[in-house]
Amino acid sequence: MKCKPLFLPLLFSCVLLSCASENQSDKTIAIVHATIIDLDNYGTSSDDLHNTVVLIRDGKILKIGIEKDVEIPNGSRIIDASDKFLVPGLIDGFGTLNDQNYADAFLYMGVTSIVGLESPRRGKLYRNADPSPRIYDLQSIYGTHWDYEADTLKGWKTIHELEAEIDSLAQTSTKVLLVYYDVKPEQLGIISMASKKHNIATIGELGHSTYEEAIDADIDAFVHTSRYAIDIIPDSIRKRYKTQPFGKPRIQAYDYYENFNPLVDEKLMAHSTALSQGNLMPTWGLFYPSFDYARNPWSFPIAQVIHEDSLHMPLDKESGKWNILRNNQTWDTLVWSRKLVNNLFKMEQTHVANGAHYLTGSGTDAFGTIPGVSLHLELEMLVKSGLSNRQALSAATTNFSKIFRWNEIGQIKEGAHADILILDRNPIVDLKNLDAIDYVVIDGIMIKRSSLLDSD
Repeated sequence: MKCKPLFLPLLFSCVLLSCASENQSDKTIAIVHATIIDLDNYGTSSDDLHNTVVLIRDGKILKIGIEKDVEIPNGSRIIDASDKFLVPGLIDGFGTLNDQNYADAFLYMGVTSIVGLESPRRGKLYRNADPSPRIYDLQSIYGTHWDYEADTLKGWKTIHELEAEIDSLAQTSTKVLLVYYDVKPEQLGIISMASKKHNIATIGELGHSTYEEAIDADIDAFVHTSRYAIDIIPDSIRKRYKTQPFGKPRIQAYDYYENFNPLVDEKLMAHSTALSQGNLMPTWGLFYPSFDYARNPWSFPIAQVIHEDSLHMPLDKESGKWNILRNNQTWDTLVWSRKLVNNLFKMEQTHVANGAHYLTGSGTDAFGTIPGVSLHLELEMLVKSGLSNRQALSAATTNFSKIFRWNEIGQIKEGAHADILILDRNPIVDLKNLDAIDYVVIDGIMIKRSSLLDSD
């Protein structure tokens, strides 16, 4: 899909609209009369700013303030956003981008940044999209030297080896490290300190180490609700799980989740208290179709630009559920019973009640998740689990700047990238209003949302 220059309606003073490939940095852009939604302090602050001016130049936010305090430079492009609402562009903290259609879908749903990963399941990252959300590269770090051909352990990495590996990754585009299952407790602190030295964020998906140990080591966040629940399983299962997290032990862990009572389990209460000191990324999109109230992701207009066969285990278009026969899969879907996902959800509600902080990640495109769409469904699940609309929206924006130390995105503030959503309705009143996007702004470029529905 190629964006074509379009002219905004009279409301927007005939400001020229273009796609990300066209340079709009020759003049200051002034977005005027809007309400900026306050998402600070993990979504607990509510000092929305009314009748504002946001000045943008060279892709950055130059100045913000109320109208009487901000002088608009002569010759600026004036964008009248009366009765509209501004929020930072959304961030998907765990996903992939495979082609231009994925990029269009992300942007259409207001996702202006993603943490991008490559894997056999998700495929290779596509880096030539235009327009495109910005990509923050994720790489995995392991605690062992593993001979994959022989399927044998060749030894544990030393402190020097781990530090040298992270120093080397820092010279690449790596912005996030996935701290993987085989990392031992004594390696966590080394990884955390070496990563922070280079301002690389860390996400834990653990087996050998407990999540409480990782919190103590200052690992930034933890991914997958079914994974960070693992500390409650019996030691007999955990012993096998930590060396085979994708095999039969995972099924045994799921069986345990399905058959225990999360409302009275004392081990869960202690574990949830520990997790409340950490930052969680549940990736509910991976389980979403199992819930009775789940909406069909294919019902969103932008889903129609996605080629069904480009997704891992695409959902049935009519039902929005997994087509087990077509996908030739059994255990990965069948074990996700309603009882299992409901128990996992009750555990998440406990974490929310205990005060855990959250980040959004869709898991795209594993198990039929759809770029952009599944992040909105993730936000829906965060609200259902107990977060307020403002707290959920903060999980997709300002929490990243706070938890991952990414001051350049996730905020509408001076000096940050001009990644902004202009909304027709207030998302704090109803989070579904987040889908009422008028324009997507990325690096100061105005993108007409409807143009992203066109696909080659």
